[in-house]
Amino acid sequence: MIRANTSIQDSLPETLIVFDCRGPGAKNRLHRERRAWGAAATVENLGHGQAVLVVRPGGALELTR
Repeated sequence: MIRANTSIQDSLPETLIVFDCRGPGAKNRLHRERRAWGAAATVENLGHGQAVLVVRPGGALELTR
């Protein structure tokens, strides 16, 4: 995420995965994915039953440990 007083060019790109949580099992899938990425991911609510999973660079390295 962009922080105050930093440039977007100074940070590595994040992966954004949008979930439509209105379908059956979608919320569970979102939370399973979030847990799998651990501290490398956060969930942001977009409203209207949708959320985005934000995965920061280097998160896959944590999965292999």
